[in-house]
Amino acid sequence: MAVKATLLGATSPTHNASTYDSALVALWLTDVVANKSTVVASPTKRMYIDYAAGDSSGYTVSPESCAIPAPGDSIYAERYLAKLLPHIASAAPSLDVLLHTDVVVDCSFKGRQVQDTSALKLHFLNRNESQLWTLFLQTLQLTRPSKRLTTACGMASISMINLSAVSANSAGTLSTSQTAAYTHVIGVEFPYVLAPFHLVEIPDPSKLTSDGRRHATIVESGESIELAGIEGIYRSALDIQASYNYCIWDLP
Repeated sequence: MAVKATLLGATSPTHNASTYDSALVALWLTDVVANKSTVVASPTKRMYIDYAAGDSSGYTVSPESCAIPAPGDSIYAERYLAKLLPHIASAAPSLDVLLHTDVVVDCSFKGRQVQDTSALKLHFLNRNESQLWTLFLQTLQLTRPSKRLTTACGMASISMINLSAVSANSAGTLSTSQTAAYTHVIGVEFPYVLAPFHLVEIPDPSKLTSDGRRHATIVESGESIELAGIEGIYRSALDIQASYNYCIWDLP
């Protein structure tokens, strides 16, 4: 019966997918909070945190690149970020800070390790080391019901934390009293088209469509949209014969 239902068209319950963690940024941030010298002066305002040679529990900070370059590192390169970040920052005045702070790359980020160039993660530290922003950019499927259009997009979620609200216990575990808040922006047809991003609102992150996509609204136009990552296979077209998953991201 399950096979027959699948052939006719069925939606399965959601389940947890894989997590792309960042192993080193927490170690580095612990030292920043403790006022240890971990910021490297760089004319490009870039810092790359990587494992220390022969010591998996330590880290090094370089102003140039990760210790072992990978093909997908092109999305972390200065020449690409110099084009991308102004388009993201143009979506809201508050995001202009991304253009005037040091960019921090955690070379241990799992998305980079597995060479998933559809997922980009950056951190931004202001010069007096009082605030840290995190940007996660993921290539998603954008559905625009009012236009009957489905296309690719880049969804960037940006959060900020005041480092004065961060503390570390004796074991080095970080905690904060600050509640996470996010700014979401999308770039329509990203990564095929690199154009200004648009501010979006997600009224209720827990409210999904019947097939698991997230509702959102483009602020400047009021247009209702649906967002989700997608993976799987199909024959001829998605609505003819297909088996695929929609993926959404948690907002902790």
